[in-house]
Amino acid sequence: MTAPQLVRHPAPKPTGSLFGYILNLSEKNGFDTPWQLFIRAQMKQSETRTAGIRVEKLARVSGRTLKELERIAYFTSDSYHRCRLLGHELVPEYLRLTKPMVCIYCAAEKGFIEAHWDLELMIGCPEHGCVALSNCPECHKPLSWFRRGLLECACGAKLSEANCPTISACEADLLDIIRRKVLGLEIGAASGSGLPFAHLSQLQLRPLLRLIYILGRHEAQVAFRSQQDIPHVLLRGVAQVLSDWPNNLFGLLNRTLAQNPESGTSLARGAFSSLYASLFKSKHMRPSADFDFLRKAFLDFVGRDPGHGVIDQRMLQRLGIKDAHRFITVTELTRRLHIHEKTARNLLDQERIPAITINSGLSERVLIDSSRIGLAPVMPGRVLREREAAAKIGIPVVLLKRLKNSGEYESNHLPRTMPGFHELDVNAFIEKVRGRRPAAESSALGPSEPVLTIKGALFKCGISGDRQLMLMRAVITGELGVVGEAGETVGDLLFLQQNFDEFVMSKFPNAHGDSLPSMQAAKVLKCDPDALPVLAEKGLIETVKTTTCVRVPQESIANFQKQYIPLAQLAPKLGTCPRTLRQYCQKNNIYMLLVPRRGSGEKAFVRPLDVKLVMKFKNDNLENRTFPEHAFGDTSGRFDHANRIADG
Repeated sequence: MTAPQLVRHPAPKPTGSLFGYILNLSEKNGFDTPWQLFIRAQMKQSETRTAGIRVEKLARVSGRTLKELERIAYFTSDSYHRCRLLGHELVPEYLRLTKPMVCIYCAAEKGFIEAHWDLELMIGCPEHGCVALSNCPECHKPLSWFRRGLLECACGAKLSEANCPTISACEADLLDIIRRKVLGLEIGAASGSGLPFAHLSQLQLRPLLRLIYILGRHEAQVAFRSQQDIPHVLLRGVAQVLSDWPNNLFGLLNRTLAQNPESGTSLARGAFSSLYASLFKSKHMRPSADFDFLRKAFLDFVGRDPGHGVIDQRMLQRLGIKDAHRFITVTELTRRLHIHEKTARNLLDQERIPAITINSGLSERVLIDSSRIGLAPVMPGRVLREREAAAKIGIPVVLLKRLKNSGEYESNHLPRTMPGFHELDVNAFIEKVRGRRPAAESSALGPSEPVLTIKGALFKCGISGDRQLMLMRAVITGELGVVGEAGETVGDLLFLQQNFDEFVMSKFPNAHGDSLPSMQAAKVLKCDPDALPVLAEKGLIETVKTTTCVRVPQESIANFQKQYIPLAQLAPKLGTCPRTLRQYCQKNNIYMLLVPRRGSGEKAFVRPLDVKLVMKFKNDNLENRTFPEHAFGDTSGRFDHANRIADG
C-alpha cells in the first residue's frame, strides 16, 4: 500500500536536526504531534524514538529525496552500524533523542533547530549565552519531540515566553567549539576564558566529546564523589578545568593527589591511573598526536614539584623530550653520570648532591634536583673511543688525554664523567687548531725552507708528557706559527723547522739533547725495544738512563745504521721473505747480527759490505728452480726470460 503524500513539503536545512525537521514538517502540515506523521509514513513506534529512523519511509510521504534526508540522518541505508551527526561519526550515547533541549531564541530567529542540539552536552546556547530550555514553563514537564511545534509545548504553552538564565563565559566558549565542530564552521580566536582554543580546534568531534566526558567524570568524582553522567555538571566542570589553561587542570590534579595521599607517585599507576589510562591509552583517543598538549601539561605539572609524580619515559620519547624532569632518581643519575650506584649513594650520604625525599605510597623515594648539579646532556652523534678520536685528530692518545684534562679540549656534548670523545667535540677541536693555518694566498712558506709537521715533531724531537702539552698550547695560541698543512688532521699542520728549534731551545733548555726515548729509537732502528739492552751490552749503541725512561742518542742510532742493515729491509727487494733470506745467509756463511725479538725468535741484521752477497740470492734462486715440461710449450724460452730477469 502506497503511503499518501503530505500537503506541504518543506526542504530540510543542511545544518538542521533530523528530529527538528520532523517536528517542523509536522507543524507545517497541521498535525498536533509528529506521531500522526509517523503513522502516515507507516513507521512503527520502535522506529521513532531511537537514532535508527528509516528516512526512506519518511521520504515517501515528505516529497523529498532520500539523499536530502540522509544528509541529516543519524544512520544511512549503507551504514546502519555507524551513528553520525552531519557526517561526524559518533556513538549513540552522545546523542540526546528522548529529552530534547532547545534555545528558544535560535529557534525563533532561524525557524529550525540546528543539529548540535541533538548532542547531550549542549546544555546552553553559545550565541545567546543562555541555558537551553528543557522543561515547559507552564506544565513544567520535560520537553518532548512529540509536541505541536518548535516553540509550542504539547500542553499548548508558548515556549518563547520562558525565561532562560545565563551561562558563564568559559561554558559559552566550550559550547561554541562543539557547535562549530558539528556545523563545520571555523573556530574563532581565543577569548578571555583562557581555553586552549588552538589545541581543541585540532580535535575531531568524537575525540573532543570523549575528552570532555573523561575530564568531566573525573572532576565530578573529585568534587562530588559522583559516578553519574549529568550533562550540565560534566560540561560546567570541564569548562572550569580547561579555562585558564593549564592552571585549572593543575588544580584538578592537586585535588586528586590530596584525596589519594597513600597512592604511588607514578602518573600511570598512582592517583592518576584511571585518568591517565583514559586519556593516553585508549584506542578511541585518535589521532594520538592531537592530545600532545595534554601530555605536555602533565609534564609541566610534574616538573613544578617532585611530589606530583613521575612521568613514563615512553611519553617523553613520544614528545621528543629527553630531559623533561628537573627531579630525577638515583638510577637516572648513575646513567647520566656513568658512575656506579654505590658511588651515587655515597655522594647522597655525604650530602654532596642536593636531594629530597617524598612519600610514594607506603614507602619513601629519593629524588635529585638535576638543575643544581649542572648535568651536561648527551647530544646526538657518535661517541668515539680514545684511540679513534686521537687518530682522527692526528695526535697521540696520551696527548689527547692531557688536552682534555687541562681544558684545551672542550667537552661540550658529553658529560666529563662519561668515557669517550663526542664526534662534535672532536670536530670542534680540529677546527679550533686548524683555524691557525694561514690562507692559501697568504702562506709565508718558501719553496726551499725546511718544514716539520706536528706529528713529526712529537716523534723526532723526543718531547713527552708536559712538553707535548706545551707544544700543542703553543700551536693553539699562535705562539708557534703554522705555515701550512700536509693533510686534513691536526698532526699534519706544518711549521718552519727553524721556528720549532727556537721554540724547543727556549722552552726546553734542559731537554735531553739530541736523543730519542727507547720506544721511538726502536722504531727508527726497526727492532724491538727489548733488543736495545742487548745492543748496548755488545757496544753497538749507547743508552742514557734518565729519571723517566731510557734514551738513545741520535748519533749512536746513525752509527748503528751505517754498520748494519735489517734483513727484513732487503727481503721485499728480492721478492722473498726474511726467513728464507736468513736461511740463504746461513747456507752461504754470510755474517748476521741476531738480536732478540719480543716473545720468541730473533731479528737479523747484515753488514753493508755483505749486501752484494745477499743480493746474489735472486740469481741463485732462478738457477736452482726447475719447471715441469708440461707447464710451458717452449721451455727454452722460459729460461731465456729468467736469464733476462737475472741480468736485469
